[in-house]
Amino acid sequence: QNMWRFVVLSGLASSFLIGGIVSYGAVTRFKSTALSFSAVLFLFIAVAEIGFTAYQEHVSLFKAASGQWEWGNNDDGPPTMRYLKQLFRRHNVDGSGYADEDEFRKILIEAGVTNITDIGLRA
Repeated sequence: QNMWRFVVLSGLASSFLIGGIVSYGAVTRFKSTALSFSAVLFLFIAVAEIGFTAYQEHVSLFKAASGQWEWGNNDDGPPTMRYLKQLFRRHNVDGSGYADEDEFRKILIEAGVTNITDIGLRA
């Protein structure tokens, strides 16, 4: 879950850094239309980041844009059903509705279960 936060924040930072460099180039070359160009560029970056977050976190575009979703599980108690369902959807790559051993192992690891044995996984 922290890695996902790092990916999102790194994506935002690099996108806006590249956008700033491109905008600077536009200002020096096309003075009269640079503001419009920059506005469209940064709007595109924002929409792309929101769409990517909505896709990865399986939330609506509104929730992705406003940040109104759970990044993961709260650390105050057991995992919530909503969090576990999100994990399952994210790791059920074949779309079967069932988790095979590899998918189940990944779900447990992301949920914070670290002492997984092969025997315990098959039980």
